[in-house]
Amino acid sequence: QGYDHDVEYGNSKIFIRSPRTLFQLEEARTRLIPAIVTFIQKLWRGTLTRWWYKKLRAALTILHWYRRMKIRKYIFKLQDHFRNVRQMPDFGKHLRFPPPPIIIKDSVHFLHKVHRKWWAFKVLERFPRAEWPQLRLKILAADVLLGKRIDWGYHRQWEGNYLAKTSENPQAAQFQRAVEHIKQKDGVQQ
Repeated sequence: QGYDHDVEYGNSKIFIRSPRTLFQLEEARTRLIPAIVTFIQKLWRGTLTRWWYKKLRAALTILHWYRRMKIRKYIFKLQDHFRNVRQMPDFGKHLRFPPPPIIIKDSVHFLHKVHRKWWAFKVLERFPRAEWPQLRLKILAADVLLGKRIDWGYHRQWEGNYLAKTSENPQAAQFQRAVEHIKQKDGVQQ
C-alpha cells in the first residue's frame, strides 16, 4: 500500500523507519478493527445459534418419542382395564378411566369421547333403529322432567299428539277443529 520504501520485513517482525508511517498504519488498523470484530461476532453468534437449534431439535425429538411411548403405554393400560366390557351388562359404565400421565393429560379427552360414543352405540344397539328417534326424545324429556314429575311416561310407547286421539281425549274432534282453524289463520302447513 505504498509503504515498501519505508518498511523492512524480517522473519517474524516488521521494521518501520519513520514514525509517520507507524501512525498511518495504526490509524488504518483502528479503522478496520470494528468491521473485523463485527464479522467475527456474526460468525460466532451464528455458530452459537446453530448449536442451540441442534440442541432444541434433539430435545423436541426426545420429547416426541417420549410422549409416543407414554401414549402407547397408556393405551395398553386401557386395554387391560376395559378388557371384558363388551360382555358386561352395563358395558363397563361403572369402570373409571385410569389416571393418565401428565404429559398426555391434554389429549386423553379424545379417548374419553371415543369410549362414550362406543358405549352409547352399544346401549342403543339393543333397541331397533326405528325406535331411536323416540329414544332421543325420551332422553331430552328426561333431562327436563327428571325430579319434577314422578311418572312422565318413559316406560311406554310415545304416540305423539295424545289430544288428537279419541281414546285419550273425549273432546278430540273439537281440539282438531281448533288446531285446523289456527293453522289456516296463521298459514302453517304442518
